[in-house]
Amino acid sequence: MRRFLSGLIAIAIITVITLTNAKAANAQTAPPTWQAFTWPLCGRIFEDPNTSWTSGDNCPANRMDNANFTDFPIKHGFGYRNFNDTDRAISFHRGLDFATPTSEDPAEDLDNPVFAAANGYVKSISGSGRDRKITLLHPANGATECSFTNRCRISVYNHVSDVRITATETNEDGDTVPTWVTKGEHIAWTGTSAAGNFDHLHFEIRDPHVRISETSKNTSGRFSYAKDARNPMFYLPYTQLTGAEPLGIQIAEDPTLGDTDVWVNLQANAGYNFNLESVALRAYDGDFDASERDFIGQTSEEGTYVAAYEVNNNAFEIDDWSMQHTPFPTSATSRWNKEKKENPYFDGITPTGPDHFLEQNAGSTFTDGIRYANFDHKLITATPNPSDSTNSSWYQLQIGFTDIEDATGNERCYEADVVTHHPVGGDHLQTVTQCFP
Repeated sequence: MRRFLSGLIAIAIITVITLTNAKAANAQTAPPTWQAFTWPLCGRIFEDPNTSWTSGDNCPANRMDNANFTDFPIKHGFGYRNFNDTDRAISFHRGLDFATPTSEDPAEDLDNPVFAAANGYVKSISGSGRDRKITLLHPANGATECSFTNRCRISVYNHVSDVRITATETNEDGDTVPTWVTKGEHIAWTGTSAAGNFDHLHFEIRDPHVRISETSKNTSGRFSYAKDARNPMFYLPYTQLTGAEPLGIQIAEDPTLGDTDVWVNLQANAGYNFNLESVALRAYDGDFDASERDFIGQTSEEGTYVAAYEVNNNAFEIDDWSMQHTPFPTSATSRWNKEKKENPYFDGITPTGPDHFLEQNAGSTFTDGIRYANFDHKLITATPNPSDSTNSSWYQLQIGFTDIEDATGNERCYEADVVTHHPVGGDHLQTVTQCFP
């Protein structure tokens, strides 16, 4: 009897331990949740004549997380931009640029206050003068530090001045710890980009959880890379466009350039705000009932730290494009050594920076008065020096797809799926078709 009772007790103990472990495992695998991001200029509160905000005040609660108070207009969005001059190449931009008002007298330039986009703590403060950079870490699940169960997202505030916070502070125990900031806290003023020589804030959101989740790995998010930058328009609040499609879309075979087979041309409608997610193209050997033509040399290689490295993909997925083809820094030795073997484009090449590949062949060479980035069997260009996001034709993006299998007949038909994404409304699909004799 005693042995029987002992056995029951042992079974009970094992059961309790198993259930406890199961609960712990479930807690660890539960999807992380983060505090929502708000606009870093507090809806350009300093330019709003109807407010009484003064330096050092937080962003008022009624302006945070409010789609009616955005930092529009946006000067440069996430993705390709075109400076169209002899000194600067087409650039793949990993954030949002908010230009601030300037005047003929620099002393009268209107810097804007910069606010923390979410609760978090300081990872680093660097730079000098009017071109400083603040990086904040934002733990999931209301935690106060990054961990494998409370992964961090990252926000970056570049080209700032008069930084109001320090990298570290002393806690109640007398220990030096990273400085904690609260959402909407006034952390700096906008400054000037030394490279671009214009007054603005460059704002990034990095989300390593996206990349890591796709590879079934884990991360605390304490460290991130340029490839982890995501389109901030997928995270920030703004009114969803209604009554009009976000993009005008045209499929064209002319003008021809090099071996380009077909162009997908996108033109922003009024109210569109840089939330392009993807452009997918299908090419048919005849009408739309015919078989699809192949994209020559198309491959997909599984990666260790990135889900896949793709060649001649028929879809231009802007965040994934950046994730796949922005290299790890060579200082991240183990990751870079893996990546340069797995990504066919990186084989035998040492990158000089994050833009080494995405801006390939987009230097000072102009073709028909236009400059193109040439990468992954695609030619890409954008509107030179766009005005701002309130102009009805302010931004255009042209994607030339190359190396598509030749049609066997006279007719060539194409179908393009263009997806934009809104943080509340989700994905929005526009489909356009075009045939050529």
